[in-house]
Amino acid sequence: ELQQVEGISAEGIYSSATADAFVGGDFYSMIKLPGRRACIIMGDVSGKGIEAASISSAVKTALSAYAWEGRTPARMVATLNEFLLGFSRVETFATLFVGIVDLATSSLMYCSAGHPPAILVSAQSGDAELLDVQSGVVGAFHDMEYKNGTVCLHEGDILLLYTDGTTEARSPEGAFFGETGLRDMIMNEVPRGFDGLLNRFLNTLDRYTGRRLDDDVAMVALRFDELGNVDSGKKSN
Repeated sequence: ELQQVEGISAEGIYSSATADAFVGGDFYSMIKLPGRRACIIMGDVSGKGIEAASISSAVKTALSAYAWEGRTPARMVATLNEFLLGFSRVETFATLFVGIVDLATSSLMYCSAGHPPAILVSAQSGDAELLDVQSGVVGAFHDMEYKNGTVCLHEGDILLLYTDGTTEARSPEGAFFGETGLRDMIMNEVPRGFDGLLNRFLNTLDRYTGRRLDDDVAMVALRFDELGNVDSGKKSN
């Protein structure tokens, strides 16, 4: 569910931890917004199966509506927090990354709510930067404070989002893949090109785990291909 946005190349992938269960709490979405903007969402709802999937669907629908209302990511997440707490019949919480990409201003504003930190890979230096402005999870407590982070984008930069099933994948001996494995994977695979990047990531995880995931894995990669004020012929570099 990644809508096409002119100026952004996007890939998404989902791998279930069990071969017979293709529903769960991991989800992602990208929504095209007016003014050369897009909203990118990734989340992980607690629980498994149909119930978690149904709550994930409700979360995506709500966030899509908030994005179209023009709210900042932190305000979107704060509103969703109260929305989830209204589910009196079930105790659930979610981790979320919500970002608003503005291609015209070459910027990303984001709110990371208990979610593994997104990674921005620089096209200029090849460095991988953790987007480390963090807030608490969603749906656990009333009146939580959520913070926005901002980062400048350059053409060719790649944004990687992932759920914790990625870093918490284990080898047959029980060792976690971890942030070190994730960073090594990025450094090895990003220089090989964007096309098929997430399939190569998943193949790396399969080799590491012996094709036995303990948790579902979802990943999204965005490459920013065309930034700046295109109408006036000005672009950021």
